[in-house]
Amino acid sequence: MSKYDETMQMLCDAARFKMLLNSHKGNIESQSTEALLENLLKELDEINEATSEDNYEKVLVETADAFNFLIAIAYNAITNYRRRKEK
Repeated sequence: MSKYDETMQMLCDAARFKMLLNSHKGNIESQSTEALLENLLKELDEINEATSEDNYEKVLVETADAFNFLIAIAYNAITNYRRRKEK
């Protein structure tokens, strides 16, 4: 068992929860890459703020939000890669 297994599981669970919670906002992957990166940078600022406050619960929540933007970027990259291969 990797020392990061528990952390990865907690992050994935939190990210799934946040994705479901925010599903009313529409599909995150429909945002442009630029918008996703902009939102990711905002989340990183929030992580930095939470870290400086020693607010570990907020760090985990904001990390899950950041992870979702990374997932959307990766999802779009995979989708575009596969479309390229179909041509």
